[in-house]
Amino acid sequence: MPSLVSAAVPIDYGAAANSDTTSITVPSGTTVLLVLTNVSGGPVDAVTFDGVSLTKMDDASQLAATTIEAAGWMLKNPTAKTANLVSTFNTANGRGGCTVYYLNDVDLTPAISAYNTASSATTPAATCTVTTATGHLIIDNFGRGGGDSITAFAPDANQTEQTDFIGSTGASTNTRRIGSSTQAGADGGVMSWSFTGGSAGTQAIWAVSLPPVAGPTITVQPSAQTKVLTNANTATFSCTATGTGTVDLTAEIETSAGSGTFTTLANGSDATWTGLTATGSASASATTVGTFTAKTQTGKKIRFKADDDNGTSYSNEVLLTL
Repeated sequence: MPSLVSAAVPIDYGAAANSDTTSITVPSGTTVLLVLTNVSGGPVDAVTFDGVSLTKMDDASQLAATTIEAAGWMLKNPTAKTANLVSTFNTANGRGGCTVYYLNDVDLTPAISAYNTASSATTPAATCTVTTATGHLIIDNFGRGGGDSITAFAPDANQTEQTDFIGSTGASTNTRRIGSSTQAGADGGVMSWSFTGGSAGTQAIWAVSLPPVAGPTITVQPSAQTKVLTNANTATFSCTATGTGTVDLTAEIETSAGSGTFTTLANGSDATWTGLTATGSASASATTVGTFTAKTQTGKKIRFKADDDNGTSYSNEVLLTL
């Protein structure tokens, strides 16, 4: 799953202005610089880091008399350094702030567009739903007007709050309470915030689901979904995992027949394995050839798990039967 290289950083845009310039430090290992802007008084037209433009992914906008916008901006493979992050507003009345994420283990190959947006003119509908999948990391961006008067500002229980701050604290009016949270894709993709108070109708929420880098490729023999045990109640497997960097290969067995929950099947625990782990540089292979004493494991499934520098993969599950 994509992960944070370091803690998310909140930036207060201060009093109304045409732009905001803040020095940030992109740490080593960052493959995605993600900036979530949340403003009132006019949308954000551009975001740059050290003069390099970030790509706007999309936004949730309430285009009323005063524009309310939550948006996401991305820069792939940024240079690790300290430099200025510049947000340029459409008007001189831009107020709010942004949350900066430094991420790695994000798959940069596909277009990342699995977002959903929501905003409201009159009611506190602080929820949006994003299309996601297990292994993804969801990040949201919520802001509401009247930031100084808001209480009980918190994300839903299956979300982890990353930032919670007041934007445009130097402004006489239109401060914004801004928050961002993360959620594992396995939790479903509904992003929601609860709050009390603030200005009616001045809110926007936005979310994105970031896909993980693919893990190693695993080849298992036998490849069939069922393995009929021999007369000696044994099953022999060979497994090869090819990945990037260090490749660790582990055999797993169901905790009980049909449970769908797996645990490590260690060497000496009904099994004799060789070559379960290998290390390498650009590309490494780990191969296991082992004989598995399955007398007490009938009705369970066995599988292999492989980890490399990019992620985790699982082989097909093989049912053991007499």
